[in-house]
Amino acid sequence: MLRVATKGGLSDNRYIGDVDEVRLYNRALSEDELLTIAGNTDHSLVAWYTMDYMTVWSDDGQYHWALTDSSGNGYHQLQPDNGGGDRGSMIRGLDGKARVFEGDNDNLGSLGAVDSSNMTIDDGVSVAAWVYVQPMLEGYVIQKEGEYSLHIVNGSLVGSITGCSDLTFQLPRTVGWHHAAMSYDEAKSELALYYDGRQAIITSCYAVVADTSNPLKLAYQYVGGLDEVRVYRRPM
Repeated sequence: MLRVATKGGLSDNRYIGDVDEVRLYNRALSEDELLTIAGNTDHSLVAWYTMDYMTVWSDDGQYHWALTDSSGNGYHQLQPDNGGGDRGSMIRGLDGKARVFEGDNDNLGSLGAVDSSNMTIDDGVSVAAWVYVQPMLEGYVIQKEGEYSLHIVNGSLVGSITGCSDLTFQLPRTVGWHHAAMSYDEAKSELALYYDGRQAIITSCYAVVADTSNPLKLAYQYVGGLDEVRVYRRPM
């Protein structure tokens, strides 16, 4: 039996303390690999939704179901107070669990942010996610109204930066999990879309993105499967 967070040999068999990022390999790791894992901190990471689990989050004495932000910045995606919205149903993803949404989460958004300065776009912004491509796929992967979004409409992947024209890429009709991403590079004045790790389309575009107080919304009006959503405040 494989056990995590236990006190072996003690009667209550419980672990006391904090633990995070537990990994098990069926091979020996090199010193370089261990150093990479130990130093794997990307300060440009704004939000990271693994979709693996939900937690109960308290805000001003109110309790909400929340899709947890694993970046450490606290941008947990909370269900509205009225219990409405779409938390998504758990499904099997490429690596662990994923969620499938039915488009009912009009009000799902982040609250209780630890440090809103992490949201500020300095050199650019990137959004990346695994999406389950199928005929009904539609909606926002990520939306920060007045700033940026990555969404899918009429079978096309659309990247939006306020001040630029939308960039559109027609998705192939291959059903299954595919990686989609958007990157805006302010220094190069370039907006690009990526699909399955390759640049799909790029355009010249310069925009000074306003720093708004609007919430970061995950899976806003989204219909379909979604996994491993990440937002960075830098270009890819």
